[in-house]
Amino acid sequence: MILDRYYYYRLNDTEKAIYAKLFKGVQSHAPEIRLDGEKLEANAVEKAYRAITLDNPLLYYLGKLEYAIDDSGVTMKPCYYCRPETVAENNKNIQKSVKQIFSRLDMNHLDEYEKEKRIHDYLVTHTDYDYEALDTDKRERVLAAHSIIGIFSRQQAVCEGTAKACKLLLNVANIKCLVVTGKATHPRDGMADADSSHAWNIVRIGNRSYHLDVTWDAIRSSDSYICYDYLNVPERAIRIDHTGFSGMPDCTGWEANFHVRSGLMFSDTQNLKDYLRRELFRGARSFHFRMLRPDKPMADIVEDAARYLMERQTLYGSRYTARYVFSNDQNTAHILLG
Repeated sequence: MILDRYYYYRLNDTEKAIYAKLFKGVQSHAPEIRLDGEKLEANAVEKAYRAITLDNPLLYYLGKLEYAIDDSGVTMKPCYYCRPETVAENNKNIQKSVKQIFSRLDMNHLDEYEKEKRIHDYLVTHTDYDYEALDTDKRERVLAAHSIIGIFSRQQAVCEGTAKACKLLLNVANIKCLVVTGKATHPRDGMADADSSHAWNIVRIGNRSYHLDVTWDAIRSSDSYICYDYLNVPERAIRIDHTGFSGMPDCTGWEANFHVRSGLMFSDTQNLKDYLRRELFRGARSFHFRMLRPDKPMADIVEDAARYLMERQTLYGSRYTARYVFSNDQNTAHILLG
């Protein structure tokens, strides 16, 4: 497992000192943590605290931080959501769960992309969005859903808990990953209102970084298919429906994108039809694709593609119906014959 502390390395020396002192104190459940030195700015404490919460999914039990700054330093009083004995028990369960997941996924000898995809697929197919956690009266449910406890204990979480669990699993697989916070500019199937707070990930595959949103892929998936709209997209694609973030690693390429890696990115509809025809002839019934620069609305493209499949399949003696979903934001679609 790698220690991937992206936010720590973005701090200045003073903020790093606060981070280190606070991190050590929180691990020992210290009721009060003192850092002596010159008078600090409140902003330095806030930045260090935010960095710790985003860098360290296993500090799920750290709540709000009270602090007082004087002329000789700062006194910090963390709020803990769990007692030390509860943390110890939770950590055992998390370790057991992670071990079971990795045993099931069997990722020996896979490259980084394939490891990431298996973790993505596991989270999409084995966890649910915790809508009940949106009810703020249910304090324990809310706290769990916003942390890795929701995923590893309940198999349910909101976007923050899912993103933190994704970071932990990818870091265990020795893949760099960080949690990104921002806003979702479009609602997704009742998940949240427009412009609501949202969290997702940036993952490092090879020598390039990509945006990864497991929550939105999970919500758009079904029992019959897995959605890959947000498995490794560049910033220009994620900014279509994600905003409110800055200072992140440059994400400029498509190389590790699911559709590109799978040969499912098409520049025009003729190339798309060629792919559909080949795959249908081979017996395929499920078709993912992404259009690079569509020359008409995705609704028209996917309807034409479904019609084309329906016409072609009769040549092979089949009589399937076509179901499909598509995204006008990401120019993606999935067609299922059945």
